[in-house]
Amino acid sequence: MTDPDGQSGEWLLVTTFRGVVGKVVAKSRAPEAVLEDSQDLLRALKKVRALGVVTDMSLLAKEAERVIRAAIAHRSPKVGEQPVAFRDHFFRPIASPAVSGADTVFAVWLWVGLDGIIPPEPPVTAAWAWDIKARPALATYGPGVGPLYRRDDLRPGKQYDINEIAAIVAPTVDVSAIAPLLLEPVDGTTFALAPEPDRGQDGAVSLAAMRAITEVVYDPDLERWEWRGVTWDVTHVDPPSITPQRVLAQMLAGPDVWTATAYWSPIQLVSMTGSRQRPAELRLDPSTHKADLRPDSRAEVRRMLEELDVAESATARIWLGVHDGGYAPYDVAAVRLRDSTVPAAAVSLRRASQ
Repeated sequence: MTDPDGQSGEWLLVTTFRGVVGKVVAKSRAPEAVLEDSQDLLRALKKVRALGVVTDMSLLAKEAERVIRAAIAHRSPKVGEQPVAFRDHFFRPIASPAVSGADTVFAVWLWVGLDGIIPPEPPVTAAWAWDIKARPALATYGPGVGPLYRRDDLRPGKQYDINEIAAIVAPTVDVSAIAPLLLEPVDGTTFALAPEPDRGQDGAVSLAAMRAITEVVYDPDLERWEWRGVTWDVTHVDPPSITPQRVLAQMLAGPDVWTATAYWSPIQLVSMTGSRQRPAELRLDPSTHKADLRPDSRAEVRRMLEELDVAESATARIWLGVHDGGYAPYDVAAVRLRDSTVPAAAVSLRRASQ
């Protein structure tokens, strides 16, 4: 028997960032609501509607934890060996893990429902980690990344420069608030995100709404600081917002134009739009991952920033280093985003004819 509406049970998202059963941070009945204060598993089980009012939840909690641990150990879905009886009903937990690019489990969707019921699929979910001390920072994704972002070119386990991956995962969040948490990491820091990436292909726009729960983890075995997270799709219940930033960026985007939303003071990239993540011909500094700006163009950049402090828009022609040697001219156009909480602009970059 199937249960398309989940009336006979519920999926609970349990974090396992450190290889052990953590907290419940989301539920399938309202996947768009991230429980940042979290709930321990026993408390969350007591609120599962299908279970009704049960005074002793310990047996089911123990079986649920056992199934979660089995999913962590085997990195594959697991089903409870024996149903747990409550009154006149039997319940059997099911665990579906979100596997990281390092072949570990960062979270588990736990189904708690009537035995014999085939549950609906849990939200499409991907696990990921950033090596935040690497320069540039490196992102690694698990096998769920392709289905989540509808990208066949994203490879589980491959390390991506975050400057290259930003065009795909582009979170619509205040980067200035997150940056300090990663620049000066504290083990155990947890926070949620609400990305709204564009999953469109070949120039078509297909905005998605997602949620993510993340944790800063120091791995003593690897002697590495990681920002670990799981991201899941909530587009079907909470469609993405169409912000002025998105509309403007889409208007500017084109086959020969690189478009981004950026903050300044300090300058930092927020998101990118269009088919090109950045002009492929640009020569980047291998240590800073920044473009090579010809010295005489720095004054033009400073002038643009000064103009944007008082004007709606600014333009400039700058010279950037390219792979075939020397520098090439680029026309830059920036339009101030006045509804942003921090100084921000939509910026387009186009190769200019010499």
